[in-house]
Amino acid sequence: MKRLLIFITVLLLAAAGCGLPDEHAHFSGTVTNVDGQQLIVEPDAEEAIRDSGAAVAITVPDSQHFQTGDRVVVTYEGEIMESYPLQIRLIAIEKEQ
Repeated sequence: MKRLLIFITVLLLAAAGCGLPDEHAHFSGTVTNVDGQQLIVEPDAEEAIRDSGAAVAITVPDSQHFQTGDRVVVTYEGEIMESYPLQIRLIAIEKEQ
């Protein structure tokens, strides 16, 4: 019985450690400039990305269209490229509802 309890405990601990880390980050902001499929988004003041800069360059897919003033939620992964404007690896961009 003791061996079974140890086995179950080890199994549960192993299963808990198998979760993939969430490497995607996101921020909300406002589109301040549109040039074709290239956007400049100003993250909201309380967003952590603002510690790196106040403008983010984003290239969106041809199937998506945005206008200056649109409120968006941006999902990205990886490091922030600290240039001006900032650059990120875009996962998704959606208009806020």
